Amino acid sequence: MIRLVALDLDDTLLRPDLTISPACRRALWETAARGVKITIASGRMYRATMPFAEMLEISGVPLITYNGALVRFSGYGETLFHQPLPVAAAKKLIGALRRIGLHINVFVNDELYMEELGEEGKRYIGRNKVEVKLTPDLATVLADGPTKILAAGEPEVIVEAEKELNAAFKGEIFFTRSRPRFLECLAPGVNKGLALEKVAAFYGLEAREVMAVGDAPNDREMLAWAGVGVAMDGAPPEVRAVADWVAPSNREDGVAAALRKFVLEE
Repeated sequence: MIRLVALDLDDTLLRPDLTISPACRRALWETAARGVKITIASGRMYRATMPFAEMLEISGVPLITYNGALVRFSGYGETLFHQPLPVAAAKKLIGALRRIGLHINVFVNDELYMEELGEEGKRYIGRNKVEVKLTPDLATVLADGPTKILAAGEPEVIVEAEKELNAAFKGEIFFTRSRPRFLECLAPGVNKGLALEKVAAFYGLEAREVMAVGDAPNDREMLAWAGVGVAMDGAPPEVRAVADWVAPSNREDGVAAALRKFVLEE
């Protein structure tokens, strides 16, 4: 029996216009009414995830944010898990990303920092509805260790950058993609799968009692760990390969279909 459901946001629960369909809302309410815990598992900042938790009336539940680097309770903000990037590796990474020519976001203490607000930066804050702090040198804000660094650019550049950086930072930084234009840079071993395992442990649950739904490479570890892993239609082959089922797309209420198949009609 599924007792915990973890949902990615972008391109999974959210439609292209960043809204949640009435069918998905109904399925989520019915799921919650059965006593099943629901959490969000997103690459977004905690502050950019909370509005969706409030919309779904998810309170007092650990939310997986920053691709698993920060797990913090909704509603009152107590932290269950936080693993930032090592400062020395983060400084080296910023230099490498500058050389490649990618836009850089640095996240420290749930604040977003950029060196300049170019088109990539404007696109990011427009989608996430968060404020940005500009600084002439990102290395100066790393004293506490960044929760995450995100590099943004053209999809083909991101693919090549991931290969290059994986070779250069092997064992120092974990790289994954959340969207075609985004390269997520995290502490070694940090991913949504590890974070979901910690949330399940908090509730005393085993993997077989957990369902996870996602669409992108950064969801792969989460789908592989969960007892039921659901990939969205349109997910890349490496994500589908670890899924137990492929749901309709986010345009076609795929989350609602997954909940009905594995929870509501079980």
